[in-house]
Amino acid sequence: MEQGKEVLLRDIYEYVPAQAYTAAAVLLGIASEYAFAVPTVAYTLSGLFLTRAAVLYRRGRRIKRYQKQLTRLPLYRMRSKDIPVSEKVQFMGLGFEWQSVHTQRAFDLNQSQNIKYRQFPKWYKRVRKLEIALEKAHHMRWLTRFTSSTCAAEHPLWFLNPWPPAPPLEGQPWLHGVGLYEPEEKLYQDLGNRVGHTLVIGTTRVGKTRFAELIITQDIARGDVVIVIDPKGDADLMLRCYTEAVRAGREDKFFFFHLGYPEISAQYNPIGSYMRITEVASRIAGQMPAEGQSAAFKEFVWGYVNQVAKGLVGIGQTPNYPLIKKYSQQLEPLYNEYIDRLLGERIPNYQAELRRYIELMRLEPKERREQGLMDDVSQIKRDRDAVARYLLYKHNLGKYAFSETELDTAQSLTKAFITDQQYLSKLIASLDPFLEKMTTGAVAQLISPTYLDPKKPTFDWGSIIQSGGIVYVGLDALSDQEVARTVGASMLADLTSQYGRIYKEGRNHGLPDVGVEIKDRPIRIHIDEANEPADKTLIPSLNKAGGANVSVTAYTQTISDFEARLGNRAYAQQMLGNFNTVIFFRVQEEDTARTFTGKQRKVRVKSMQTFSGAADNPDIHSGIDFTSSTTSRMTETDVESISLTDLTQLPKGQFFGIWDGNKPFKGRVPLLIPERNDRIPNDIRQVAAKMREHYQSNIPEWYGYQDRFNPVAVLNEGENGFDAASQFKSEILQWINESDIDFIGTDYWDSPADSLHDNMDLDD
Repeated sequence: MEQGKEVLLRDIYEYVPAQAYTAAAVLLGIASEYAFAVPTVAYTLSGLFLTRAAVLYRRGRRIKRYQKQLTRLPLYRMRSKDIPVSEKVQFMGLGFEWQSVHTQRAFDLNQSQNIKYRQFPKWYKRVRKLEIALEKAHHMRWLTRFTSSTCAAEHPLWFLNPWPPAPPLEGQPWLHGVGLYEPEEKLYQDLGNRVGHTLVIGTTRVGKTRFAELIITQDIARGDVVIVIDPKGDADLMLRCYTEAVRAGREDKFFFFHLGYPEISAQYNPIGSYMRITEVASRIAGQMPAEGQSAAFKEFVWGYVNQVAKGLVGIGQTPNYPLIKKYSQQLEPLYNEYIDRLLGERIPNYQAELRRYIELMRLEPKERREQGLMDDVSQIKRDRDAVARYLLYKHNLGKYAFSETELDTAQSLTKAFITDQQYLSKLIASLDPFLEKMTTGAVAQLISPTYLDPKKPTFDWGSIIQSGGIVYVGLDALSDQEVARTVGASMLADLTSQYGRIYKEGRNHGLPDVGVEIKDRPIRIHIDEANEPADKTLIPSLNKAGGANVSVTAYTQTISDFEARLGNRAYAQQMLGNFNTVIFFRVQEEDTARTFTGKQRKVRVKSMQTFSGAADNPDIHSGIDFTSSTTSRMTETDVESISLTDLTQLPKGQFFGIWDGNKPFKGRVPLLIPERNDRIPNDIRQVAAKMREHYQSNIPEWYGYQDRFNPVAVLNEGENGFDAASQFKSEILQWINESDIDFIGTDYWDSPADSLHDNMDLDD
């Protein structure tokens, strides 16, 4: 401490007195007579000197370790089975609560005189330059392989390397290093705060998905309902979900839904489950544009789809997109079937009466009036058989008793039926592109299930929530972004409906009363690239989800992504206001960074300023030619606790977070070691391999220390395991064969390659 200011950026002067104390202790211990001290006193003093030396050495070592970790952090990996799982708290990684002392240390580190403490030594830089210079020199491969090694997989003598390369994390490691003077701690979040929802922000390939793996692993292990929506299709995330489901004994409750792989995907109907029939129209019309004049057309779309949906329910069919498309283009078949059902049970000899009306419709208007049919149907430009049913319904409306639902459905369909078809087509023109997206190709197979194929499991959110299921949803946004957004938004709208049902009816709704209450499992929804499926329906979903014990964790790159998707900054801010926990990985957009820094208070930091001066002495007889003075002054300045540049310079896998009442935390995410899982089905393995072809995960290089071979921890696809010893042996043999080394004693060395293989046990 220096005048109340912590001084950690300095030379380690504790080592010299520690050595002196140690020497004195040794001298007193072995030659007390030379110190003119009795043995008891000498040994006591020796012990005190050793204690003092240990204290000084420990202090110096602690400062040295702190300075070293400003440029190089220790490796942080763990197996998924070692992740702490609690029913009370959520494990977030390693780190510390960011306080004013860390701001002070960061401020000191950015002073010009302390730049050397956040830079690598000269020898480190020279070694890295040498590796680049010798990159194509095959005869020096043994040297560059050694200097670049960080683990046994890269070189058997890696532990002797004095200049190991730093992990390619980019950014500024000192942002986390300033908190390592004190030991790191495990960061936890109270699970009760999860219902306040979590937003994870970070630019591409900085660790958002790996953080998702960490949280999802715990959610599955706790037995929660887990729904993962992944627009881009990360193979490692998908495999993580399945592997943890197997580990938790829940593989029978795992559902795989992926638009890009319909051959093995489960089926799901986004509009097949609802509390009110009006929800069908709301989910479809919600995908329509609502700005300007489009808002009026959106209302027409809602009304027409609602009429069609009621008709489908009236004839005993579950609404789906192909049926909506079919009857939105041609209403007559739906109208005919519904009227037949409605009147066929009530009118005696209905078929005969219907044929009579059909025959009348084939007559000219004058002839129809002569037969007693006075209705003018010339304005109804529909099929004559359908018009005949319309007249039959109209003439018998007051003769028979109908339920309120039947009358409402009949009137709705009739209203749409008598509307001019060309006029109606213009009003609902915006509906056709949407339905075309949802009914083209393999998408139609997945979101319009037939429920007849036993090999194609079908799920709905109600059954998933009641049974405690795990669902991975791959939207294949890289192939078709528009369809991915539409399907994702429909899923979220369906989930919102489920929240309302649970909030109102409970989780036992629709089940027989057997006296057993379904376990109130928390529902954990993870939405990667949340801007893709997000729409305005997500806002009320976030508002009301907490009451149904639902927590949403959204992952995105910038705040502007939400604004661009929602089309309005106010909507984006409204959505952001529903996230009580915010995790920031490295970001590049200033507005995004300010959403974090703007919530932090300013702190006062101290800085030492030195003033020096000299002045001539005017008294020539005093014998003093000049006077000088040096003054040190401690000043205080208000700075941001966490600056914008801090968020833009974070290394991969590191984050700033706010939770527990806007407390700031600095943490880093463990890289989960891939593990062999022989219980992964072949079709899932094949899909994962195909997914990796389209989207490359950054797991192998994230920390730069990824073991490519380990007897216990290997990649999920075991065939991708990497035998480091064999690779090293082959490279040595290749180097020998390519070199011009003349081995003396050919009677011993039959050949360089064979002799080396026979006399060196490189396999071990």
